[in-house]
Amino acid sequence: MDLPIQDPKFLLALALLMVGMGTDLSSQKYPNKIFLVSMLVAATLTLVADGLGAWQVVLAQWGLAFAFFLPIYALKAVAAGDVKLMIAVAPLMSSQQLFLTILASLFWGGLLGLFSVILKNNISSMWANLQGMLLLRTRPKENSLHRIPYTVALLIGYLSSFLLQKSGGGWL
Repeated sequence: MDLPIQDPKFLLALALLMVGMGTDLSSQKYPNKIFLVSMLVAATLTLVADGLGAWQVVLAQWGLAFAFFLPIYALKAVAAGDVKLMIAVAPLMSSQQLFLTILASLFWGGLLGLFSVILKNNISSMWANLQGMLLLRTRPKENSLHRIPYTVALLIGYLSSFLLQKSGGGWL
């Protein structure tokens, strides 16, 4: 996988995702102060790198990240901090890469969640939740949901998006 390690936008996105992951792992939160600073820094770098006319791109990427993650958030698959982190780093990506990052993070989040359920021996609880959602159309109780630090999936998804881009997304 060829990563653009000399691209400042890649490096900043990677750093912001790592900071988000670190705060999520240590406190299970993504504080608003870090979110606002991350948004400002990402927008500033995008405007410096792409010109002041890129303000429309910044706004569009923020909107796309929000629109892509809102249904996932509504299903309680991610927390508000995960949405905020994706919004913060969105201007540092193309629209295609943002979409691929979100798709890849959903895959990795599902895989990490499945591993978590298996390791915690909660397969029967997961199965009951799935049956309730799919067959009975009921929402699982908040205390029966399986939580993972989704920021880990976001970081792995971001890195995986480069592999997806290189392959042209042909296996999606």
